[in-house]
Formats: sequence, C-alpha cells, structure tokens
Amino acid sequence: MSTGAEGKATEVVLIFKLHQIYTNEVKPYHYFYSHLFVLCLIIIFYTYYTILFGQCFFVLNRHFLRTTSSMPQ
Repeated sequence: MSTGAEGKATEVVLIFKLHQIYTNEVKPYHYFYSHLFVLCLIIIFYTYYTILFGQCFFVLNRHFLRTTSSMPQ
C-alpha cells in the first residue's frame, strides 16, 4: 500500500523523466516537427477547400470565359 506522499513523489519523478526525454529527444527536432505540422495543416486545408470550392470556382471561371469570349472585338 502506498501513501499519498509516495504517490506524489512518483508523479514528480515521472514528470521529471518526461521533461528529460523532451529536452534530450524532442527539443532538437521541435522546430522541424512544428514546421512539418503547419505544412500538413496547410496541405489539408488547401485540398479541403479545393474539393469544397473547386467545382464552384470552375463554374464561375467557365461563365467568365464565356462572357469575355462573346464580347465584340
């Protein structure tokens, strides 16, 4: 049976270990991963909006081309 103090001590050690792992392993690559994450978000949103509004833009573009091509020279 563990008392409350022992549980708190193991919690602190665990947090310290996680912090150590973060500073040694993750931090050197932190900027790389954050940039990669942002890049992935941009790609996801770009494809999402292309799928969502692509057809709409295509129709508008075709309509615009039709009106400009039928204009008298």
